[in-house]
Amino acid sequence: MQIHIKELIYYLGLHTGSVVSVVGSGGKTTLITALARELSQRCRVCVAASTKMEDPGEAAEQNDGNIHRILKGSPAMKEAVCRPGIYYAADELAEGHKLHGFSREMAEWAQKNTDVILIEADGSKRLPLKGWADHEPVVVPQTQITIGVIPVYLLGKPVSEENVHRFPLFSQITGAGPGDILTQEHLIRAISHPKGLFGKAVGEKVLFFSQVYDEAMAEAANAIAADPRLDFIDKIVMGYLEPVQVAAVIMASGFSRRMDANKLLLEHEGRPVVWRVMDSAAKAGFSIAAVVTAYDEIANMAQAMGLAVIRNRQPYLGQSQSVILGAGACRDMDGIMFIPGDMPFLSSSVLKLLKEAFSETPQWIIRPMYGQKPGSPVIFPKRFFPELLELKGDTGGREVLQKHPQWVRTVAVDDVNAGRDIDTPEDARQWLLKRGERIED
Repeated sequence: MQIHIKELIYYLGLHTGSVVSVVGSGGKTTLITALARELSQRCRVCVAASTKMEDPGEAAEQNDGNIHRILKGSPAMKEAVCRPGIYYAADELAEGHKLHGFSREMAEWAQKNTDVILIEADGSKRLPLKGWADHEPVVVPQTQITIGVIPVYLLGKPVSEENVHRFPLFSQITGAGPGDILTQEHLIRAISHPKGLFGKAVGEKVLFFSQVYDEAMAEAANAIAADPRLDFIDKIVMGYLEPVQVAAVIMASGFSRRMDANKLLLEHEGRPVVWRVMDSAAKAGFSIAAVVTAYDEIANMAQAMGLAVIRNRQPYLGQSQSVILGAGACRDMDGIMFIPGDMPFLSSSVLKLLKEAFSETPQWIIRPMYGQKPGSPVIFPKRFFPELLELKGDTGGREVLQKHPQWVRTVAVDDVNAGRDIDTPEDARQWLLKRGERIED
């Protein structure tokens, strides 16, 4: 049940002067980003957070001209805002690339200088559900519409601190204990409780059942919506927004100069290294999943798995050639994740984690952090594609990373082994389960 963002804007009745606060969990940032991107084509859109949110980066001079950042007390506050775009407003830039605070002064600036204000008024630590402390959500008094976001895909699954932020508080208002199966009754209580989703709501109340992907989920959402305890809600929306389009490009053209054999075809638990990478990419839900390769065996393997194949006729030009071919083939995407073909321990869950982080901030370069060490794969947003297409030699995307460090957002990955690659015979001896292959120095 895909929701078209233009139809959603019309249904919500957004207009010049609208102030919207979004509360809840499991899709707030995605909703705000989608609304802002669509509205910014013709409006000046202020995006803010009454708590904290990801920093979009430097001002328009360093990006595509549509994204701006306004901090309290900065010279930019005195400049006239004349053109459509997205204006991220905050009191300060906090540690960890977070925009913090939306004081009365910033709210007054936004009301005078922008057309629509979208406020992320809640935090859930990226977990799909949450319980609310006494001070949450932080809905500013200027709010005209409060949108409460809650997913339904956890129905029928156990709940715990792993998927519920502030689990003890969630348990208090819903009655769900650790390990209990989430029911419709639990969600109804979370939505309707005085200390729940709409506990601090101001203005019109809109309930958004996010991430509704099939008829079973829709039926569950409808059953919840029909409960008389939710009669106080003015409008109900369900479905999923058109996602940010991300392509996966698996680079599999290397010469394995430090190996006695093509390292991509060495086996790990009975499958070639590159097969494991392709399998994870195929399961991660990319808009496009493609393999750039100079080898027939790898091309045939990719085709059998349903992946697109991009033939590299000039692998001797180095890794940059794979990047150029991948960027050229996927230039219509919002972002491209470049995945080395020699990382057999990458799981689809890690790829999904990175993809979801990019969907929240699609103007940033997304890079995983394995412990204290940054690694691969890396997602580059569309505005860096021209630079990728100009690369030369064997540096790959590192040149772009080094040129734009202020645009790199790192995402912590718990599984440190996921970042390991197979570069040398010693790597192969240590990390691969060998099944008769010969590995020599």
